[in-house]
Amino acid sequence: MLGIVTTSYAYSIWYQGGKYPTYIHFHANSTFDPASKTAFDLGFDQWNYYSSKPASLWLDRGSDINHNNFPYSNSQNDITKGERGTGPSSVLMGTYVVSSVFNKRGNLAINEVDIDVNTSYKWANSSLSDRYDIQNCFTHEVGHAYGLYHSIVSGATMQPNACLAEVSKRTIELDDKNGIKYIYTTLNPLTY
Repeated sequence: MLGIVTTSYAYSIWYQGGKYPTYIHFHANSTFDPASKTAFDLGFDQWNYYSSKPASLWLDRGSDINHNNFPYSNSQNDITKGERGTGPSSVLMGTYVVSSVFNKRGNLAINEVDIDVNTSYKWANSSLSDRYDIQNCFTHEVGHAYGLYHSIVSGATMQPNACLAEVSKRTIELDDKNGIKYIYTTLNPLTY
């Protein structure tokens, strides 16, 4: 793991006296097709079931939304899409911290985060040779929502680049698990 961004909103709530388990919902735009929504669920599942985070911190997909504003400060986490361009500064899919707070330990914690799919690129829910795989990229973005930065380790889901037809980042790897473990046990230990 190269570094971290911040710890997730779930951790912030826990330290501010919230009850656990803590479920943080992301609201997808209603125009995503069912296969893409399933890909989002599977991306969340990788981190929820297979990472080294506390079991009580859980990200998932909640009810749909009817806007594509990105980023959008509305006190909830959104999954949006729109044509954002294909120039040198464009991204395939991006995670944006809309707001953050300092928790009781003085660490910066995400308060609201949105994920956006750039539809200027071609997408699929498979390894089609001329398209990017939604689940592959979304699983990477969920890692950012949990607080991970990009990794320099070959094969890690949190490596910064995605390729056409790539599906290897649909699952998380040891480096990704170690990054989550570092954030939620070493950097900010949780005691139940």
